[in-house]
This record gives sequence, structure tokens and C-alpha cells, in this order.
Amino acid sequence: MPRNVHVDKALTNMSVAYMYNKPYVWTQFPSIGNVRETDLYWKWDKEYWGRIEAAKRARGKPAVRAEYKGQTASFICDEWALAHEINERDERDADQVIDLRRQGSEFVTDNVLKAYENMIAGEVFKASTWGTSDVTPGVLWSTPGTADPVGDIDLGKRTVRIASNGTEPNTLICGSEVFDELRVVSQLTDMYKHTVPGPLTQQLVAAALGLERIIICKTVKNTAVEKTTTSYTGAEIWNGKNALLCYLEYSPGPMKPSAFYVFKNRDMRLRRWFEDETENTVVEASIIGTLVRTATDLGYYFSGAVA
Repeated sequence: MPRNVHVDKALTNMSVAYMYNKPYVWTQFPSIGNVRETDLYWKWDKEYWGRIEAAKRARGKPAVRAEYKGQTASFICDEWALAHEINERDERDADQVIDLRRQGSEFVTDNVLKAYENMIAGEVFKASTWGTSDVTPGVLWSTPGTADPVGDIDLGKRTVRIASNGTEPNTLICGSEVFDELRVVSQLTDMYKHTVPGPLTQQLVAAALGLERIIICKTVKNTAVEKTTTSYTGAEIWNGKNALLCYLEYSPGPMKPSAFYVFKNRDMRLRRWFEDETENTVVEASIIGTLVRTATDLGYYFSGAVA
């Protein structure tokens, strides 16, 4: 029987690509859509809403008069975009398994989403910007036996509630290392030791801390410069050891505070066109928006919560 009975060729039912396959963190944040690229929003001064002005009124006398004030704050949306060229001759010669237009579209879309996430992470996990910033727990949450995340979170909730005229945090946005410690810390696992074996789920940790939700930040990026000796150096986009305790409003409306919103001028847009001169098909992805810290006093930022 002849030995050369097969000519190697690429498989048509599989290939490998390292696309990010989880929802981006910023998609879990409250958003305001269809805003202009630059605009204003109203902020009513907290001092007037917290001060007690009402007083006893004698019969036949007018009530005490009071007023409140406010001012506008501005925001600017930026566009994040990336394009990719597909040469007509390359597309014609490509193997069956290689769909250059689809892959190019997914490549630029994923990259724009990651760039947007990187910007938002820098705004949310930003030192010295929240009402209470850069708090390191007295006992790190990674300390076996003595860690007290419940007490630290309760202190944060109380601090924010007093500073904001009664609004209490409902969300913990945390790095992956923080959650890895919270799900096994004895103070929390002891609450469920008779009903839940092993590490706690995201929902159980949130319930144990008295919060509506925990958002875990696991997005990664390549920090290596292109065409260098080291082609891939993975790193977390969100600092894994930090966390933001905050109040987020998921039903936005007039006179409702929220630590921040994602302002969206235009959702992800994908375009494609052909350039006659170069014989390239160009695929482009872009998004226009920003993150605005609308009420910094509704944030309590932990820095270095775990070792």
C-alpha cells in the first residue's frame, strides 16, 4: 500500500483564536443612552435636602420659607475606533475555514470593547476620586481566621449613608483576587456552613454582605508592545486587589443619585467598505460614550483589600 495517501490541509471544523469570551464589565453598569457628544446634567445641592428647615407654625402665621439650589455639570463623549484591512487577493486565496471578513469584524469589535473597558476601569478604580478613597482594611480580607469583610463593608455603607443624606451602597465592584478571597473567608462561609459546601457563589457573598449585587472584574489585556521579543504579557485591566463599594441606580430618572453612569452617544457600530486603489476591504468598529462619576460621595474605594 502506498505510504503517501494523504496531503495535509487545514481542518475546516475548528481553529484557535484568543477572543475574550465573557461579558465586559461595563455592560453590567447602569447607562444613559442617546445622549449628545457634549451636554450638561443637573445636580441639586445636597446641603439643602439634608438640612431640616421645617418648624412649628403658630396659628394664623405663615410657614417658614426655604429654597434649594443646583447647578449643571458637563460631560464629553469620546469615540473609540479600530479598522482592519482585508486584501482582495488574500480573501480569494484563503482556506475554507478562514472567513476573513467575519474574523476581521470580530477582531476590531472585540478590541474596541476592550479599549472602552480599559477606559472605564481607569475611571471606576481611580485613587483619590471617591467620597472615601484608598481605604485598606485593618485586617486584609485574605487573612485566615481574623478577616472582617462584613465589618469593613458595614463601615463603608454607614460612611456613605451619612455622607449622602441616607443613600446606602447596594453594589460591590471588585477585582478577581478580592472575590477569590471573599468566597472562602471563614466569616462568610460560616454563615452557610450547614447548607452550602465549598466556596460561596457570587449571589451568596452579596447576600452575606447585605448587598444587592457583586460585580466581578476579570477582563485581561496584553501589555506587550507589538513586534517586540515578548509578544504577549497578560495583565488584569481592573486591579485585582481593589474594590469599589457604591450605590448604582439601575432605573435612572430625574432627581435620582447614582455613583456613576455610562453615557452612550452611539452603541457599537460596524462598517465595511472597499477601497479601489488598494483593493482592500476595510472593516471598522467604533463606539461613542464615556463614564461619568455623577455622585462621588456614593463611592467608598478599597485599595489593597487583599494581599
